[in-house]
Amino acid sequence: MTFGPFNLGPRRPKPEDEQGEAGQPDFFVYHTDPLPFGGEADDGLIATELPSIDWQRARRPTTPGMPPLWLPPLPAPDALKLAPPPGVTVAPAPSRPHLTPGERVPFPVPPSPGFQPLAPQPAAPVSTPAILKPAAEPTPAVAPVAPPVEAPVEGRESARIALGERVDPLYPLIFYLAFSVGTLFTGGLLTTEARHTLLWTTLIGLGALLTLVDARPHADQMASANLVWGLGIGFVIGLPLLILTGPGLAATARALFPEATLPALFQALVVVGPLGETLFFRGSLQEKRGMSVSVAGAGLHNMLLFLPAWLAGSAYLAGAGIFYLTVLSWVYSYVRRRYGLTAAFVCQAATNLMLLFLPSALAGATLPQTPIP
Repeated sequence: MTFGPFNLGPRRPKPEDEQGEAGQPDFFVYHTDPLPFGGEADDGLIATELPSIDWQRARRPTTPGMPPLWLPPLPAPDALKLAPPPGVTVAPAPSRPHLTPGERVPFPVPPSPGFQPLAPQPAAPVSTPAILKPAAEPTPAVAPVAPPVEAPVEGRESARIALGERVDPLYPLIFYLAFSVGTLFTGGLLTTEARHTLLWTTLIGLGALLTLVDARPHADQMASANLVWGLGIGFVIGLPLLILTGPGLAATARALFPEATLPALFQALVVVGPLGETLFFRGSLQEKRGMSVSVAGAGLHNMLLFLPAWLAGSAYLAGAGIFYLTVLSWVYSYVRRRYGLTAAFVCQAATNLMLLFLPSALAGATLPQTPIP
């Protein structure tokens, strides 16, 4: 039995010692020629001898190299000039005029400053023949050139002489604190409501003078989105405290403003107080000295403003009011830095409305005026 294609060539006879048993066919597996199992492998190739190679002749090329490349010569430059059309005469190029030394304009040379370079002194005087030199012509005087005057450019900042730029707000703060201490020793001439109005009016004047009047333009513009942020932050702070601690806030307002009616309390807490503190502490002081100095100045202002309430017997409520108003001044300073001066004013007005005015109004506490003894 065989597998694969038939091979019509002669078969190699099998030796006798490799014969199988009688009746058993030969078993081949091959592609083109029979490949018997066992014995020596015979590939059937004819052994040939390779011819010798002359390496010297192999290194020489059979064909010669390429001849040198021939390039046509370039034309003359005059051959590339365009010829004028028929009937047109080209005028020759004008020659450069030659100026005589008298016609030439002398170049202005500054006069010599009159010093001589340092040179070592000769050991012995050497006599040299005198040489006659022609007299030098006087150098024409050069007129001084005035510096160019620059025209004023629109939009360029001029020298700033504004009061808000020249005055450090710490000096007005010291003046205000001294004035606030002085109002404590008026001998009963000022009521509590009048003293609050006087101090807040002073803050409005100082803040408006240093922040708004004749000052440099500020980058924060008034925008509806900033006002909404300031109003929203004020209501977020005041509404939960109004719901949870309404009676305590009404007692604190009564201790801080013992002689104010509800209309006067609204005017002081929502209009006059926030306007003065915003212009001075958040406007001028924070602009020049930073947020921490602004909060510290507002804390000193609160202490001196409500010191009579502290000394009148309501130390606990007055101390709590001073502490929380100082903490809230940090919130107002943050709102001023983030959303602008107007947003800080709206935030403080909304917070005072929720924390100090509405608790008294909802409790029906019409704060009576105490007559001056």
